[in-house]
Amino acid sequence: EQEDSERQQRDLGALNERALALAGAGQMDDAIDLLRQAIDLDPSGMAHTNLGLALMEAGRVAEAIDSFETAARVVEDAEAVYLYLADAYTAVGRSQDGARVRALHEQLRAERLGRNRRNQ
Repeated sequence: EQEDSERQQRDLGALNERALALAGAGQMDDAIDLLRQAIDLDPSGMAHTNLGLALMEAGRVAEAIDSFETAARVVEDAEAVYLYLADAYTAVGRSQDGARVRALHEQLRAERLGRNRRNQ
């Protein structure tokens, strides 16, 4: 079972790497397809965030919002996700939602910085 888990993590990493390379080359549809496969392998992973970013780059903001909203629920450290989500909301004219989520981002950032100062 541990071997299966390790293989799945390797597969997931490979999918993410290929997707990021494709996105970097401007092949957004192919990158999006691979990121959806990564989500199928691990629905709780960072692939939701990467998918949202790829969808934003492709101009598919409404779909990106769905991905970022999911990422905000399932990613353990969602500080950056809230910033991406705020930008997406703002891009579609949902400025109040954007401001609300940006405030969450700032709160998480302040908490992280406070923890870092205490741990030094």
